[in-house]
Amino acid sequence: LLQSCTGVLTVSSYLRDRILERRVDPERVQVVPNAFDMARVAGVRRDPTLAAECGVADNLVIGFVGWFDDWDRLDLLIRVFARMLPLHPRLKLMLVGDGPVTERLKELARVEGVADSVIFTGAVPRTRVLEYASLLDIAVLPHSNEFGSPVVMFEFMGLGIPVVAPRLGPILDVPADGRTAVLFEPLNDQQMQEAILELVNSAERRADVARHALAKLQRDHSWAQNARQILRAAGLEERA
Repeated sequence: LLQSCTGVLTVSSYLRDRILERRVDPERVQVVPNAFDMARVAGVRRDPTLAAECGVADNLVIGFVGWFDDWDRLDLLIRVFARMLPLHPRLKLMLVGDGPVTERLKELARVEGVADSVIFTGAVPRTRVLEYASLLDIAVLPHSNEFGSPVVMFEFMGLGIPVVAPRLGPILDVPADGRTAVLFEPLNDQQMQEAILELVNSAERRADVARHALAKLQRDHSWAQNARQILRAAGLEERA
């Protein structure tokens, strides 16, 4: 069935490789990562009142937004944060969301001695997620999966927040290493720390990464661009 298709589209290089294992013609298989509607972030700005409510009004904020599960490896992020905090006391770690490992993460923050500097917002309404995300100065994806295209990364890019992320296939399908994101080897906490510090130590670097990421998102990952790629793969582009 796949062999008879004009083209096969998939959201990640990992899934592309699985399709090729079924002997599909490589020229027919194209990676088209998830897309993003820039209208979703129109008018979203850092809200000083919300920042004050969350206790981050005067801080440089690193953080994560999502569902807290084991595979996110937020424990690594908390440990890395604990090592950075003595040298950068203005830092705050903000974890937006909830999940099955929340209580373990809170306990880890206490054990590491950084509970006062780690903000757990709890679950927030979906309609306010971007509002909370906009409080971050640096977004960190401590870990991800090998098969999905992480929409939250597009959300950060659209908000103009520089991203630190693991060098996994679905991540590499989107950013250019060091230009539109700062990447590290998966589960290498020392490299994660160095990547975060690269942005912590330079407002200019943060702005540069965020600017290039936003430009890439607007150019390559809009729904309109995705539609063009789908039509092209189906051989319908000229008729559209």
